Amino acid sequence: AYDAKGMFLIFRGKPAGEPAGLFSANLASDAIVIPVKRITTGDWDRQPVMSPDGKQIAFTSGTSADNSQVWVVNADGSGRRRLGDSVSGVHESDPAWSPDGKQLVFVTDRAAGKYDIALMAPDGTLGPALTGGEGTNQRHPNFSPDGKWITFSSDKGGNTEVYVAPADLSSWTNLTNSAALDGQPIWSAR
Repeated sequence: AYDAKGMFLIFRGKPAGEPAGLFSANLASDAIVIPVKRITTGDWDRQPVMSPDGKQIAFTSGTSADNSQVWVVNADGSGRRRLGDSVSGVHESDPAWSPDGKQLVFVTDRAAGKYDIALMAPDGTLGPALTGGEGTNQRHPNFSPDGKWITFSSDKGGNTEVYVAPADLSSWTNLTNSAALDGQPIWSAR
């Protein structure tokens, strides 16, 4: 994750002899060596995304490869909190902020054992599931810069492709439709 306003880069790292976690690097610093600050400590902390106002980081974490949830932490590393409950065998990941910072879109395999796209407020209040019942995996959702669209990948057609849809995911348009595996789309701000 990258915060253009403050020139901070948020990343997952594992320094030699230390636990893994999320770190912040101040790219605007005049120091000879770029200052890096630990934000979290967790072997399963990954997929950091900075909130639009730069005050919070959403990320995926869990206690093992058997489960994962979406978490939020303040940009200074304080206030780490899990959004939702921890359930063995349930995976929730791929968080992305809405442009206004009022929602997180993420994926969960809680309902059907396949990944569906759902919404959640930054306080953990669950919103509606945007997909479900397809019997396929939808992954890596991202809001457009204006918040009107979501792009994501899906194996709906038997092969992972990139789709775009209105923010309520009421209708999907396949953008790639190729024999190759296409995924992990992200919007450009331009």
